[in-house]
Amino acid sequence: MNAENFNNNNAEPKDIQPYFALMRGILNDKYIVSAYDLTGRGVKRSNIPGLTLLGNYSDVPGSSGYGTYIYQNDEYLPRYYVANKAILLYGGRESSTAALYTLITGGYFDPHKAIIVLGNDLTPDQISKFDLVILTDDSYKQHLNDLVAIASKYPSKFYPGSYYGNATLPQVIKSLNGSITPVDVVSYTPNKVVLKIPAGIESGHLVMSEKFYMFDGWTAKIGGKAYDLVDTYDVISSLYFDSPGEVVLSYLPRSVLIGGFVSLAAVALCLLLIFLVPMSLLNIRR
Repeated sequence: MNAENFNNNNAEPKDIQPYFALMRGILNDKYIVSAYDLTGRGVKRSNIPGLTLLGNYSDVPGSSGYGTYIYQNDEYLPRYYVANKAILLYGGRESSTAALYTLITGGYFDPHKAIIVLGNDLTPDQISKFDLVILTDDSYKQHLNDLVAIASKYPSKFYPGSYYGNATLPQVIKSLNGSITPVDVVSYTPNKVVLKIPAGIESGHLVMSEKFYMFDGWTAKIGGKAYDLVDTYDVISSLYFDSPGEVVLSYLPRSVLIGGFVSLAAVALCLLLIFLVPMSLLNIRR
């Protein structure tokens, strides 16, 4: 078991302009508004594929001569959807982030067929739910026994690995020919989001174009069972579920719990004082 070296792949900064639409699509950006022509018809340095010009409002008063261009992003992804294929970049943040951008800018990863999750603190059970685990650095050695046990049971999950022989990373990534299914929103408030898993889908990876995983106060439950939110694409969230139904995401930060406890304790103390002080005064008068 060895780690894939992504440092050499990122020795020279890559031009991310050709992948602008894809990256914005992952963030659920369906429309792009710009003061410049982004498809090469007006600005030489701009030639971004994946955008369809919907309108050019360069003659609008007050545009200062730059105009306003509105585009539809052809790489747009739903705000909430279920993916049936997922890749785990197992390693430290630096190496996993380098691996992420290598995959996205490599021209062979399609976010409509699989998703990418980052992390090296997942449990063996969580790791086993991924279709492909790419070791991005030597941090896997800290959990070597667990990973070897998973690899012996699911040899096709790990790359690099003997299962794939001389197959290249692009070949392995392209073999993940999955699909995504949009998810309906039942209700949405600042502190609670309820989603409905589409009928017929028993398990998969629920992807949310939200930063839920970054905040300890957010929790996810389906039928009362808790599910872990994980870092996806280094900016949004996902969770693996194994039962259908409504997904309830709620936010209750620890500070609120601590504040509530302190408030209750203060109220209890005040009530106690209110009760004891009159009793003590009554005893003095006697």
